[in-house]
Amino acid sequence: MKRCNPTLAALWLCAACGAAEVAAPTARIDDDPPPVQAAIARLRAAALAPDPALGPFAWLTGTWATRDSGPLTLEHWQPARGGVMLGSGQAIGDGRTLSAEAQRIVAGPPIALVAWPDGAAQPTTFVLAAVGPQEVAFANPGHDFPQRIHYRRTGSALAVTLTGVANGETRTIGYTMRCIDGACRGPHLCSDR
Repeated sequence: MKRCNPTLAALWLCAACGAAEVAAPTARIDDDPPPVQAAIARLRAAALAPDPALGPFAWLTGTWATRDSGPLTLEHWQPARGGVMLGSGQAIGDGRTLSAEAQRIVAGPPIALVAWPDGAAQPTTFVLAAVGPQEVAFANPGHDFPQRIHYRRTGSALAVTLTGVANGETRTIGYTMRCIDGACRGPHLCSDR
């Protein structure tokens, strides 16, 4: 017979019978024996340590938003860990998600932005083309559109420019996002000076 986690089972039972409130566990990290506290501290330090390979992209961390193109467009980037910086994009209009995209910047080699939009059969890889202080560009000349993705941060603003050739014509889409949550709101990062 399969055993289940008693805490999860209790939560499920409370939810199933309509209990309005579930008591939070009373245990604190201070209640753990010192070896356990030390192990937790090591895990926390490892999980929160900056990733040296992707350190130049830390300025991108946080949640960014714009309405430049009509619907609310969000982009969220987590801090880099284990050679990967996870991101997501979402466009919302009339109270529903119009499109979504999973993204990640990988340490490589080569360093690359991997984007997987809704409906795509597979992800598209854009290789690092240029990097500077609070600026980065990724390129994939073989992609339909865009062939180049450029991010540039100025204070609490993130300018995004998509360029490439579509139907034989050079095309550029640009918009400016604002930091709305997360590390991008830190005073050392959001100064407009």
